[in-house]
Amino acid sequence: MIPRSGPLCLHVRDLLADLLPDLLPDLLPDLLPDLLPDLLPDFLPAARRAYRMHMLAAPNSWAADDLERLPEDDGNKYEIVDGRLLVTPAPSLAHEAVLNELAARIRAYVGPQVRAHASAQALGQLFHRNDLKFDDCNCVDPDLSVVRVSLPVGTLTWRDVPRPLLIVEVLSKSTRTHDLVGKAALYAREGIPLAWIVDHRERVVHVVRPGAAIERCAAVLEWHPEGRSTPLSVNLPAFFNAVIGPPISV
Repeated sequence: MIPRSGPLCLHVRDLLADLLPDLLPDLLPDLLPDLLPDLLPDFLPAARRAYRMHMLAAPNSWAADDLERLPEDDGNKYEIVDGRLLVTPAPSLAHEAVLNELAARIRAYVGPQVRAHASAQALGQLFHRNDLKFDDCNCVDPDLSVVRVSLPVGTLTWRDVPRPLLIVEVLSKSTRTHDLVGKAALYAREGIPLAWIVDHRERVVHVVRPGAAIERCAAVLEWHPEGRSTPLSVNLPAFFNAVIGPPISV
């Protein structure tokens, strides 16, 4: 055991001061994936107070198996996009209010529909959590997703069901850049038919489709999937006024 004071301690300090600058760049890429799962439970409470979100900058170093070694009950959401670990803290009240109201409208739309002269079966199920794994370096948990699966689900797992028809992400201050850039690109690249990235502060929705530029919608948001005779329409100004309140004039 190395003493905390005395000549030997000073010698060790001097030695580390000389060696660490040269060693760390080579050691960190190998050490971080093994050390951080053990360090995060103690580190995150303090980090959360200092930062709304922490994104580890070592690219291509995190994989799906690493998620199983992270805490499950600390209030955070863990995702991997292009090998980077994203740690998102608990959402705000406004975030959840917007999410819940959108979920109610989507759930009513994708459920069984009975009309005067015809009926339509459910498109699928709406989920608030989804262990969506595109590959070993891209594992995400969208705020909402519509998956073409019927009840009862029995012994099905997330690996057994198709990719979502629709994904919804509601931005927070901590996830804005990562959702608008990293996850939007991921969903388009992986062929998700439609993703809505909701910015309730700006009162707009960024619409992401494969092979198309991201659209910024501030009026009427629509989703018209195959199997429905009419689209789901959301009047965004009215929606945000009802959920958050009228815009505050500056």
